[in-house]
Amino acid sequence: MSWKLKQSGIHAWLTTKDQKGPLPLPRRSWLPNPNQTASGKQEDIAAANAGVEETLDRVQSTAKRRKRGHYHVYDSKTRLTIARLAEECGHTKACDRLEKLLGHTITKSTVQSIRNAYRKELRVVSNSRPEEMVELAEKGRGRPLLLGRKGDDLLAYLARQRLRC
Repeated sequence: MSWKLKQSGIHAWLTTKDQKGPLPLPRRSWLPNPNQTASGKQEDIAAANAGVEETLDRVQSTAKRRKRGHYHVYDSKTRLTIARLAEECGHTKACDRLEKLLGHTITKSTVQSIRNAYRKELRVVSNSRPEEMVELAEKGRGRPLLLGRKGDDLLAYLARQRLRC
């Protein structure tokens, strides 16, 4: 009889009287192999392995779930395209056309908010034509700076002072 047969436990299984067959191996390599333990505890170890694997599978499946949905981020040129389309034909029809163009659904509220930002930008830059706009910048995130425009002036002043040194 070869050494590998004795080592794997198949020889012991073949020579036992109750011929139940080898128990299934655990999927995780660090769990004990029930076929290489004492004959009285094999079923207990196999049941414990199954319980551990079931618990780990449940924990891992809940850990992969996201609490919130997947959000799309549009670059400034795409935002301008969305806004112009919404201005041209309305936000409802724009949603249908954009779904075909982008390959995923886009909500009416998203189209409306981008269109409103476009209109606001047009009011701010009133001397330019809508055709001259190249991009529609994203709205600023976070809290506004405490100093506002004075902060930009201060940073420019500090940069000039550093250059002098």
